[in-house]
Amino acid sequence: MITAMISGKITAAPEKRVGSSGRAYVLTRVQVARDGDTPQLYVGVFGFDTQVQAVLMALGHGAEVAISGSLKLGVWTDRHGQARCDGQQRNTQQHDRAQRSLSEAKAQWAGDNKG
Repeated sequence: MITAMISGKITAAPEKRVGSSGRAYVLTRVQVARDGDTPQLYVGVFGFDTQVQAVLMALGHGAEVAISGSLKLGVWTDRHGQARCDGQQRNTQQHDRAQRSLSEAKAQWAGDNKG
């Protein structure tokens, strides 16, 4: 695995899921910010930490984020013969660049999950 930091926009609504081992996680996709002629890159983000899950769910689609963690890259050839790559980021730290602090996101999550 590679340790990486990415920034961009959440392009898929975060989804709560449970793996075959019974471990809960949140899955979303981030469109990585780019400059110039850099090809567009989308990174699948898996949040296993409960705080990260809460933040991802509170931010939702369209939020601008910066995420750091372990990155697993995938490379393949598409149906047009073009080399493509993808990343899956298993995050260990989440930073919100959409003017929400972690404490605000936690408070919103706690309010939404009152029983």
